[in-house]
Amino acid sequence: MKKLTLTCLVLALLSLTAIPANGQIFDEAALGDFSGDSAAPTSLGTLLTGVNSIIGTSTTGPGDNDLVTFSIAAGQQVTSLEIIEFDPSAGVGSFFGFDNDNIASANAGDFLFAGLVNVTAGSAPIELLGGGGGSFGGQGVPTTLGAGDYVVFFNETGPVDANYQLNISVVPEPGSLALLAAGFGMLLTRRKR
Repeated sequence: MKKLTLTCLVLALLSLTAIPANGQIFDEAALGDFSGDSAAPTSLGTLLTGVNSIIGTSTTGPGDNDLVTFSIAAGQQVTSLEIIEFDPSAGVGSFFGFDNDNIASANAGDFLFAGLVNVTAGSAPIELLGGGGGSFGGQGVPTTLGAGDYVVFFNETGPVDANYQLNISVVPEPGSLALLAAGFGMLLTRRKR
């Protein structure tokens, strides 16, 4: 029985160490041009625990929208959604849209956030969670995002290309951590007997 308890404890600890702490980086320069098709965004798959970054450039040419979709796994949640950089040209804001779906609506009002943003490199980021819906009448973004599919829309509206970076922080849901802690407690209690 002691051997089984010890094996369970070791497996539980190993599962914790398998969770990456730094998320992933999705760089358009390395992955190729992100999709411009709102019905078929580039899929980034399921984001890992940690800070996941989406980095790219929205060019001024006609129709150069950058759309990506990603998933958050069951038992995970997003606790921060920060625009680190989206530097508009000539004082014109860059369009940013975010929604809980895997395709982008043609109606900005259907998004959770839809608006013009202006975040220069090195300035304070814009935190979207818990905020309003943006200047184009999005519905507003909750303080956390649970499991599901999400879509992000970048579009430079001015005459010069704009670099962007969006950081998405993914952590286990509090209930998942509580269950894990309860399991450790039960294992330790059983071991003492």
